[in-house]
Amino acid sequence: MFIANVALLQSYIFLQDIKNAKITRNNALINYSTTYPPTKLIAYHLISGILNMNLRELGEANNDFNSSLRIAEENQMNFSIVQSKMQLSRVLALQKKFSEAERILKSSEVEVNKTNEINQKLILLENYARLYMEWGKYK
Repeated sequence: MFIANVALLQSYIFLQDIKNAKITRNNALINYSTTYPPTKLIAYHLISGILNMNLRELGEANNDFNSSLRIAEENQMNFSIVQSKMQLSRVLALQKKFSEAERILKSSEVEVNKTNEINQKLILLENYARLYMEWGKYK
C-alpha cells in the first residue's frame, strides 16, 4: 500500500490536486516502514517535501529533504544524493538562507561529477542561477 500511495501522491502533485495529495500522503505515512527499499523511502520524502513546499510548510519540507538525503547517503546513492541536495537548497533559498543553500549546492557538485550526466549538470547550473537571482548576488 505504501508504494502505491507514493505513486498516487506524485500524480496528485503533478495535477496540483493538493487536497487529495495531502490525504494520500497521510495514507502512505500510515504504512511507512524503514524496511522498505531505500529508493522507495527516498521517493516518499522527496515527493512529500515537494508537497510541503507547495503548502509553504518549509520547515516540514526541509525535514523531508534532509531525510531523503540521509537515506541516500547511507546507501551511497549518488543520483538521489544530488536530488535531495538540490531540493534542500531550494527550500533553504525560500527560507532566505542563501549562504546555506549555496553551500549545499556546492557540495552537490561532487556527486554531479560522479554521475557525469549532462542533465544533472544543467539542473545544477539552473539551481545556481535561480539562487543567485533570488539572493540578488548577480543581476
